Amino acid sequence: MSDLEAMFDTYWRTLGGPLLTPEHQFEPSRKWRFDRCHLMARVAIELDGGTHNGGRHVRGDGYAKDCEKLNAATAQGWAVFRLTSDMLRDAPAQHLTPIIATIERRLVNNGWLQDVANLWSDSA
Repeated sequence: MSDLEAMFDTYWRTLGGPLLTPEHQFEPSRKWRFDRCHLMARVAIELDGGTHNGGRHVRGDGYAKDCEKLNAATAQGWAVFRLTSDMLRDAPAQHLTPIIATIERRLVNNGWLQDVANLWSDSA
């Protein structure tokens, strides 16, 4: 697990986010994975490190491949959120709260939860 993933997981738990699946392979033919996702709500989280030191996500070829992957995910009905280490370090609640709200909304809208309070109960 990377430092960025550990930081995300810590903030996610602190904010009371629902359980997520790590490294879900959403497109087996391409071996594409999400860093974290909520399978039932079809909400994915991509953690983009190296944004200030020329990492893969900001170089031309890596950026183009990320676009292809995220476009395919969106076409399959996934809501994909991208986060950088700066976003998590500087304002974690500002960036994670909308993701939690999107998971809640998708579960309620699809009839999987009668209300948001059930999201964290043992019976959900």
